[in-house]
Amino acid sequence: MKKRYGRLDIVLNGLALAILIGTALYLAVAWRGIPDSVPMHYNTAGEIDRYGSKSFLIALAAVPWGFFLLLTAVEFVPPSMMNTGFAVTEEAKARVRAITVHLLGSVKLILAAVFSYFIITSAAGIPIFGWFAPAFLGFIFVFVIFSLWITLRVK
Repeated sequence: MKKRYGRLDIVLNGLALAILIGTALYLAVAWRGIPDSVPMHYNTAGEIDRYGSKSFLIALAAVPWGFFLLLTAVEFVPPSMMNTGFAVTEEAKARVRAITVHLLGSVKLILAAVFSYFIITSAAGIPIFGWFAPAFLGFIFVFVIFSLWITLRVK
């Protein structure tokens, strides 16, 4: 099976890359203006509860790049090695693979956006929205369940 990206996959990956590159450029341009001590951790209410060196932002910026590269590599796993947890008919393999690639592209975009948000708020020294953690986790949960539901309907 030849590996092909659909338009949606190109858009998802392009947006994720744009966010990652934009965040790196933001750090490069704003670096001198970022205080030496930046928020490193937020409690469940979104309040800052630990500070650390601004070099922490570089490590934080590397994490979504690592996820992006790892998830991109997973997209190239041969279909024979993919384990969906259920039997997939020969006719449905291409569709299940496409859904999997959509899911991975969406996760890359979400992670890039979330890490970018954390980096920018930490660089600015401001707290995150109090509803951010439950909203983010709820969104991820619903998104994964929805993707699984679509995949199960295709098998």
